[in-house]
This record gives sequence, structure tokens and C-alpha cells, in this order.
Amino acid sequence: MLRELLAALLGHPGDLFHCQSVVASKGPHSTAADSIADSSGSSAADAGADADAGANAGARQVRVSRQFRVAEHLPLLHPSERDLCNRLLEIGAAYAELDHFASGRSRSPEGQGRQSLYLDALKTAMAVVLDEYREAILQLEKRLLSEPATQLSHIHYALSKFRLLLPYLLGLVAAVEAIKDAPSSFILDLLFTNLACGMPDVREALLSLFNAVLQVFYNQLSAWLLHGRLVDPYNEFIVYERDNNSAASDDSDPSLSETAIDWSDVQFGLRASLPSLVPRELAKDILFVGAAVRVLRGGDKSSSSKAQKITSCRITHDDEQRFAADLNHARSSEFRTSNLAAAVVAIRTTVASHLWALVSHNQGLSRMLTMIHDIILLRNGALWMLLLDDTSTVLCSTPTANSEFDLNAALRRAAVACNLDNNAEFAKCSLRLSPLENPSAAASSSRSLTLARESLQVAFQIDWPLTLFFSAAVMSRYHELCRFLLAATLAQRRLHTCWKRLADVRQPNLPVLHLRNRLAFICNNLLQYFQSDIIIPECAIFASTLESASDFDTVVAAHGLMLEQIARQCFLGTPAILRTIVEVWSACHAFCDAVVNSPTPPAEIIERITKVWWLSA
Repeated sequence: MLRELLAALLGHPGDLFHCQSVVASKGPHSTAADSIADSSGSSAADAGADADAGANAGARQVRVSRQFRVAEHLPLLHPSERDLCNRLLEIGAAYAELDHFASGRSRSPEGQGRQSLYLDALKTAMAVVLDEYREAILQLEKRLLSEPATQLSHIHYALSKFRLLLPYLLGLVAAVEAIKDAPSSFILDLLFTNLACGMPDVREALLSLFNAVLQVFYNQLSAWLLHGRLVDPYNEFIVYERDNNSAASDDSDPSLSETAIDWSDVQFGLRASLPSLVPRELAKDILFVGAAVRVLRGGDKSSSSKAQKITSCRITHDDEQRFAADLNHARSSEFRTSNLAAAVVAIRTTVASHLWALVSHNQGLSRMLTMIHDIILLRNGALWMLLLDDTSTVLCSTPTANSEFDLNAALRRAAVACNLDNNAEFAKCSLRLSPLENPSAAASSSRSLTLARESLQVAFQIDWPLTLFFSAAVMSRYHELCRFLLAATLAQRRLHTCWKRLADVRQPNLPVLHLRNRLAFICNNLLQYFQSDIIIPECAIFASTLESASDFDTVVAAHGLMLEQIARQCFLGTPAILRTIVEVWSACHAFCDAVVNSPTPPAEIIERITKVWWLSA
């Protein structure tokens, strides 16, 4: 009977020990399985709501498992012996389930046909843990052969360690198979959470499983950080390759653009749900380093001009050795998020300095920044005054097929007058008519967007590697500021033109003149505030940072802060004030349209515009 008991403990019941199918919601061993599944649910909740929903939903799936029991037709067994055998058979049933999992023959519907590097590593490590159990059974069989009088209690004692371990691991497997709607990297979260265990044998086994799965993460991390390569055949790593459709839709969302990089032909982003082992700030550093290393290594199909620019800024062999040493140190020691973060930050510091050398080559960044600030932020007032005066008719009419051509021709004439016609950076500037990038801005205006001035946009052709700095998200913020400032400047110029028309009348309409002066007062002071108190000081602060900067991170952070401060102080982030300012611009244009039609506009139009002025005042 003891020989057949050992066979049952290896998952092969016979006539004396029967196998029964059991239907359970969280696994055959409710106590262990429930505790593990609950801990996995809380871990996934900390990492992401989507993973939590998937884990909890999967944990409630119906699970069919096996249970071994002593046959009822053995009357010679004492009740205590029968109970002892049944307790041992619980270990055998748990082993059978774990062996099916480790060999890739999962009985759970969620675990079948699932491909995962993390899951494969867990199965391999689980097989190693089960080898210890099989070795214990082998030693018991040798003892039975040498000492036939071995007692049942001795078998129970010899396997007491596994009576806690195997059911616990079975509960862990049930929780792993429940994580079906989240990347398999969440297995790391599950294992790491359960390391806080008061049972030494269980913790030792869990630690071996965790380290085995952690090696998969470190291998993917090393390939990404050291070589800029994404080794992720089953889409499990925290970084993923974005397609063009998702990249285009994410550019308009600032929260998403912060977790995505489009420096090259291939674009990368962070997954929405991250394991709790990798905080979001650390994940952003990992994304940045890998993308930067890919650029510095020429990971894309670079042209000869790109390759020539990269040559002087490539990562050296000594840098590579140091990066590998930092990662190996974090890998060899007990896992701590702080150790991993220290290694990533050290790599990022070096990579950022190389990237800055590439971007700032031959002062190209400084010249392009100066030109963008002069044109998009309207710091070159003389150029814009000439341009708006020359294109007032085009801007105040419905766009036609020739509108863009006329605008760019006027831009070139203004450039000649301002001695910018031979400027290489200015040659990359053009004007185009496009819809509003921000639909909320259109909704805040009471007028229909049918005029050229309402879709005017400044476009710059930015060459690589400056595209690393002037990303699509950055240029979108510049365009938003330009559209806002241009609306104010155009209103100011039209009011000035109206003053000439009203002053030429023999008997001026004093109420109309007073209203024009009040509107001009608002426009002049707002523009003076925007330029003198906001844009010029903020650009000066950024310029001082640019002169002393030695790494890419510092400049990007300072540039982002400059744009944020300008937008905030220009009330772009305050909807109530912004709506009032937009209404003032609309009132100015309505006033100018009325004056163009007649020096003495109808009283109802003047009254309506006066109300807007009082509300703004």
C-alpha cells in the first residue's frame, strides 16, 4: 500500500487511491488559492486598474481540478490512518496540478495556448522546485526497499515541508493564470508581493521563482538600455512599439505624449498599466534611455548625413562597459527598485550628455530657437507688422486656392524688408492654412471659423537631429501660443487701420471713436503684457539655462517649463479668462468689419460691442 501511496504522491493514483474531479472557483485548495488570488488582485490594482479587473475576473473563472482520496473499500484502515493518507494525497493532487503547469499542460482554460517569456521562465523554475519534491519521494522509496517496516507517520513527517509548499504554489498558479488581460510582466508583481511570507520554506521557493522570472525582465531591459533593441515577441515589456495610427492620436493628448517618444522612424511608448516594481517615473527614464541609445547607435535606417552626425557623438566602448556593469550590479543583488533606479539614472546621465552633443552641434539648436521665438512667439514685431499690413485683405476673407501662396509671398517680401531673406533658418519657415488643433478653442468662439486669419499657422521645416528636441508635442504647444498671440496682434492692427478711416471723416462719430480707443487700450496693454512681462523674460531665463547646459535632460526640462509658464501666464490654462479674451478679439473684429462697411455703424452693433467691453473691463 505504501508503494502505491508513493505513486499517488507522484500524481499516479491506482486502485487504492482514487482521483476525483473537483469544480472550484479559485482552485482546489481554497485557503491557499484564495489568499494568493486576493494578493494578486491587490498588487494588480496598485499597478493598474485594467490589470486588477482582469485578475479579479479571471480568478472567478470556473476551474476543474483533481482530488485524490482513499478508496472506500479498504475496511482494514484505521480512521486515523485514512485521515493521514488523505492529507498526504492532498500533496499528491497539488503536485499533479503543478506538474501539468510546469510541463505546459495547464488544465485551466485561461492558461492554454498562452505564449509568454515570463510564463515560460516561471514554468521552468517551477519544475526545478518540483525536482526537490520528486527527490524526496525517491528517497522514501529507497527507504521502503531497504526497510519494509517503514511507518506511514514517517512518510508524513518526511513530506511535512511540502504539505505547506505545494498547495501554496498551486494557489499561486491559479492567480497567475487569472492574469489574462494584463501583460505577463505582472507575474513579477504577484511573486514579489508574496515574498512577504512568514514560512521560510515557502519564501525560499517563491524567491527562486521570482529570480527566474526577474531574469527575463532584466534580459529585456538590458537589450533596450544597452542596444536600443526591443526584444519582446509577445508584447510583455513595459515599452512597446507604437504604430502610426496610435502615434497620431496620442500627439494631441499631453498626458500620453509624455509617455511616448517619436524621435525616429520607429516610435515607442509606455504601456498604460505598469508593474508596481517599476514606478512610472522610472519607466519614463527607461523609455528615454532606450530611445536615445537607439538614436546614438543609428538603430534606424539612417542616411549618410545622419550617420556622419552621429559618428562624433556615439556611445563609447567604455560607456557600454560601465552601463553593463551598473545593470549587472543591480541584477546580482537582491531586487530593490532603488538599485534599479540608480543604475538607470547613471546610464541616463551619460546618454543625455551624448544626445545633447548631437543636438547642439554647430549651434544649430540656438539659431533655430531664436528664429522660432522671433516668428512663432511674435518677438520680431517689425516683420509681423509688415506681414499683417500686406495680407490684411487675405486674412479677413474666405480662404481660396491661392491664399497660402499669397501669404507666403507676403512673408518673403517682409523678410526682405527686415533683412531676413538670406537667413538659413528663416528659409525653413512658411505659412499655411489649417483647421484649429484645439477644438475647444473653436467652441469658445461665437463666430463661424470661415476666415483665413482663424486658420493661419506658422510651419517650420525642422531637420534631424533638431527633431529630437522639437517633437510634435512641442511644436503643437508653439502653434497654440502663436495662434493666440496672432489673434491679438491682428486685432490690434485692424483697430489701428480703423482709426485712420474714422479720423478721415469730416465729422467723426465720437461714441464710435471712444469705443475704438477702449478696444485698442485693451489690445495694446494685453500685447504689452504678453511680450514684455511674459515672453521676453521667460525666453531670457531659458537662454541662460541653454548657455550653461551640458545635457539633453536639463534643456528639455527648461524648455518645457518655459512653454508651460508662458501658456499659464497668457491664461491659456484658465478657461474663464481665456473665453473673455477671445470674446474681446471677436468684438474687435466685429467692430472693424462694421467700420469697414460704414464709418457710422448701426447703433445695435455698437451697443453689443460696448457690452462686451464692459464685461471684459
